[in-house]
Amino acid sequence: MIKLNDILSIEDLSDFRIRFVLSWGQDTEQNPLERYRNNPDDPIRHYLWRGNKSTGFKVGTKVIGLIRLSGDNWLLTHVLEITQVKEVSESMALPSIDDQLHYWYDARPLEAFEKYFGRVIVNFHNTSQNLIRLPETIIDQMEVVEILSNRFSERDFPGYANVTVSWSQLHQIISRNNREWRTALQNQKGIYLITDTKSGKQYVGSAYGANMIWGRWQDYVLTGHGGNEEFKKLSFEYIKQYFQYSILEIADGKSSDKYIFERENWWKQALLSRKFGYNLN
Repeated sequence: MIKLNDILSIEDLSDFRIRFVLSWGQDTEQNPLERYRNNPDDPIRHYLWRGNKSTGFKVGTKVIGLIRLSGDNWLLTHVLEITQVKEVSESMALPSIDDQLHYWYDARPLEAFEKYFGRVIVNFHNTSQNLIRLPETIIDQMEVVEILSNRFSERDFPGYANVTVSWSQLHQIISRNNREWRTALQNQKGIYLITDTKSGKQYVGSAYGANMIWGRWQDYVLTGHGGNEEFKKLSFEYIKQYFQYSILEIADGKSSDKYIFERENWWKQALLSRKFGYNLN
């Protein structure tokens, strides 16, 4: 196991805090990853957000900022040092997240850690509701699961464990023949999940034929239903609006089709997609 501090090598953690970000502002539907992809400095707004005016950081406090990718996986985007604490009156109106970047604090990125920004993915199950944690209590539980070759905001393919795309996003990827996505998906057999975000119903599928996952998902972009009888009962417009695609498990292209079929059945049983979803067999 490689732990987060094996990478950061911070000897004295006393001035550091770890800040987790789950969502953006009051709108939990906003995807932090999409905002980060559009503006890599956007997470700073949340790392410097206090939420009330009675507690907060001091000058010299260093903030390790992470946004959630999926599940218990988090992306390190910044390590900041607070350089100024602003004087804020109780009578002053609280700004929105988007307007308050320097409302309470000024901060600077720490140059020693910039090479890791947007590249280090850690796994950690935060059992506390507190999203600001003391590093010495949790950093030894934070396992580095991947170091990306490029910053997440600069690359298209986010890693197999973090693929979650809408139909329109998938259509854009396929129609543009995105090289990074194609390279990643056409060489991997695997089990994928289609989720109807309106009804909550799920469909577990497998890919082991020509072009593997890439080839299978091309069918969904072309027809919407990909040959699935339950999907054929839905309009293409419904599918375009509500369907979401993700990867449950990948396997080497040399894995037997029998193994893939067995794993597909296991996921159908685990997710009860035959009883409550779109799987018929």
